[in-house]
Amino acid sequence: MMRKILALSAVLLMLSAAFGCAKEGVEANTSENAETTAADNSKTADFLFTEENLPRLDGSTANIPMAVLMARRLLGVSEEEADRLVSFSTTPNAYINLIENRADLLLVYEA
Repeated sequence: MMRKILALSAVLLMLSAAFGCAKEGVEANTSENAETTAADNSKTADFLFTEENLPRLDGSTANIPMAVLMARRLLGVSEEEADRLVSFSTTPNAYINLIENRADLLLVYEA
């Protein structure tokens, strides 16, 4: 369960960075928010993704480029190596794989 939560957090973090959710001119963190953020970062800073603990991804084929980029950034591997790690089976089959515990995380547009 923790692996799925970490994977989802990583995906959301990458999506927010990729789509520029951070905006210039936003007010600086208050000291309370800064302390909370620092504490949260220290809890996850020691965790590193490897090929062994990377969640088993599946989903719609349109999301393959995003999954390859996510694997590249999380693992620090080449595009060719990340492409080897990503294999999506289309949206309907991805849900079956999730239900049958052959996937940990789906990247799909709609259910």
